[in-house]
Amino acid sequence: AGGQAADLSDVSLSDDTEELGQYRFPAGTTLEAKAFVTVWADGTPEQGEYHAMFTLQSAADRILLVQAPDGAATVLDDIEFSEMATEVSAARFPDGSDTWVTTENVTPGAANQE
Repeated sequence: AGGQAADLSDVSLSDDTEELGQYRFPAGTTLEAKAFVTVWADGTPEQGEYHAMFTLQSAADRILLVQAPDGAATVLDDIEFSEMATEVSAARFPDGSDTWVTTENVTPGAANQE
């Protein structure tokens, strides 16, 4: 997150432009300034509230961050990626920048590293 807390109540993640609300953050979820949240795109929502019902394909896929406060969806961020190796991540580096990098320094719950 940036310099102030963010209410994620109307924010969702998806890998499908036709179904933008595949994973919705739980109502009342607030991300404090400079904090991080990890959502597992593992197709197992029964494992907990931060497990999405969709999975990302390592051969190529896309993930969208969407806000829909009144049903009108706005894509806040979007990345398409080609083949990804195991234990490799696409990350904005430095955090919050416009630059995406591919890195072996996977940092769930912490600042991105190159």
